[in-house]
Amino acid sequence: MPATKFPVLRPRPRNSDLEHVYAELTRSIMMAEFAPGQKLKLDDLATAFGTSHMPVREALNRLVMARALQAETRRTPFIPEASVERLRNLLTLRTDLEGKAVAMTIERGENGLADQLAQINARMDTEAERGALGTRAYLQLNHKFHFSLYERCGNPELVNLIELLWMRYGPLLSLLKATPMSFSGHRHHAEIIAAVRSGDSAKAVQNLVADLQEAGDAIATALSTKMQKAHGSRSSAP
Repeated sequence: MPATKFPVLRPRPRNSDLEHVYAELTRSIMMAEFAPGQKLKLDDLATAFGTSHMPVREALNRLVMARALQAETRRTPFIPEASVERLRNLLTLRTDLEGKAVAMTIERGENGLADQLAQINARMDTEAERGALGTRAYLQLNHKFHFSLYERCGNPELVNLIELLWMRYGPLLSLLKATPMSFSGHRHHAEIIAAVRSGDSAKAVQNLVADLQEAGDAIATALSTKMQKAHGSRSSAP
């Protein structure tokens, strides 16, 4: 189990409460700032947010209900452990629902979306050049790229389901932070942008799925390597 280490969390602003804490934790989980197996201790979070236990406890309960966290009776909530099965189950749902959202968005018309996506992608290139220093901004921009596509689909219920999947999937991305995959080329993003311009929904969906699958394969490889190292360490122990 990894040691308790929190990302930079913004203390609650004046006149804020539960919604701020929940939004910050959700954002951090989506951005791979918590690792699989990591515990989210009530005292530590309340101190980080500068608030009482009550809003933190309620936010954690919400995240447990959303299955972004796991909790056993009277135990500290934690990020679910990573497994290839969990990865594949989530990836199957993501490719299906996110593909539907992209197709619906393109059917509704471009209306400057391609230019918006191109600007985001260019900023991602800038962060990629910074290497590990750009990880946080890179992942935030990747989120913005994808949800700029999904939020125009005209179906807020679908977007909400996609957000739930990102919350469950986000910590798996932390396995890629030390690998080149975190800053891979954006050929699929570029193809998606071109498809948005031309109104080719099939091409956009094809490249979206390829983008998600490529990252999923890299996560599976990183997870397999991690498990092999852990098994090797146990085998070599006296």
